Amino acid sequence: MPKKKTKKSSGDIVINLDNFAIPIAIVVAGLLIAVGIFVSNKTKSTDTNTKGETVAETESGEFPSATTTIDDDPYIGDRSKVKVAVVEFSDFQCGYCGRHAQQVFPVIKEKYIDTGKVIYVFRDFQFFEGLSTDAGMGGQCLYELTKSSDKFAEYHTQIFGLESKDDVFALAKKLGINESSFKKCMDEERYADELDKDMADGQAAGISGTPGFVVGVLKEDGTVEGKLIKGAYPIESFDQIIEEMLAK
Repeated sequence: MPKKKTKKSSGDIVINLDNFAIPIAIVVAGLLIAVGIFVSNKTKSTDTNTKGETVAETESGEFPSATTTIDDDPYIGDRSKVKVAVVEFSDFQCGYCGRHAQQVFPVIKEKYIDTGKVIYVFRDFQFFEGLSTDAGMGGQCLYELTKSSDKFAEYHTQIFGLESKDDVFALAKKLGINESSFKKCMDEERYADELDKDMADGQAAGISGTPGFVVGVLKEDGTVEGKLIKGAYPIESFDQIIEEMLAK
């Protein structure tokens, strides 16, 4: 490609514009990278994806105070022995909730539930219609038909990622639920009010996206007073708050 030159006379200075092209490109690229880093850091603390799933809101280790109740929802652990409850509000179409169920919940179970220190309560926060509500309703119907929190916990860890209402029925069948009874419960939308109540209680506690958790001291009346975790935090954050509540 021919050089671009500006020339007034044989004695004038010749300016080669190509000599400036690479430095200018480097400066522009640097500016774009800097802007990208700034925007990324600015939004990192309160990032929310298109489904309303809340990711970690703070990395400071500080969590606000919160109060909720275990209500009549399924839980695992021995309530008569524990001092602390972890109350989860989740949506079964939430990817971050699924990640928590697969990665963090098993560790909490091993360290705190199986050792008799904590109960873990499952509450719904199904703010999407359609399959999200179907999955939440399915969990409530399963709990009614089995009276088993352990069976509900199995459902809870396997329901994420399903793509249709038929998948909900298939999972219930896989878990040994009577098909006709389950279908009747689902068709009647028997737990629509329960789902609404769970969401209202979650909002009252400060939940605005999923997953959300209240980790605190469990009172005799089922009230849980502690701190709010808004997002899919690592096990270290749960360790921090659970240990704090156990020490009270």
